[in-house]
Amino acid sequence: MASDYIIHFIDTETTGLDHRRHEIISVGIVEVKETRSGKQLTHKLLRELEIKIKPDHPELADPIAFRINKYTPDDWTRALSPQEAYQTLLSILYKPLNEDPKMNSVVVAGHVVHFDILMLAAFFARHGFTWSPRHSLDTYSISKKVLGGDVMLESYALRSLCQYYDITNNNAHTALSDARACLSVYQKLMNVEINSDA
Repeated sequence: MASDYIIHFIDTETTGLDHRRHEIISVGIVEVKETRSGKQLTHKLLRELEIKIKPDHPELADPIAFRINKYTPDDWTRALSPQEAYQTLLSILYKPLNEDPKMNSVVVAGHVVHFDILMLAAFFARHGFTWSPRHSLDTYSISKKVLGGDVMLESYALRSLCQYYDITNNNAHTALSDARACLSVYQKLMNVEINSDA
């Protein structure tokens, strides 16, 4: 019997690594429907989007972070305010469970996804909302289990896995591009078939 899950592959670009003081400046989301039938996994792409967010305190940013994620004020002139981004992200990443409206039904996936979850939880908390996903999938941990011991890699970083699987990620360290790359790595690791039906 087939079972379906909606998975949100996410990536955040931030002003630094400290969730207590640094901010999210962009979020990439690739939403897919995963269908499991026996041992077979199939994916259908539902939507993808990138949300840029104007930082409230760019003066607190780590300059290295801005260099890595290619932030410039000019490129963020049309970005959403944090409040606008909050409303948009809440509508995507929070779906109350029917049987328990206090619980979130959303499943997220990412590479070292715990960092993205921590940054998103801090972002939501600044707007007075307690957020966490119901489940999370970490392609870093999955890759170590699937490839560990059998494949010699420089590391299990997303860049190394993309090289190993011949996945193109021309805009690395931009949120949507990294979310797409993470999805592609997951599909390779789990032998997912792509459903291209409209």
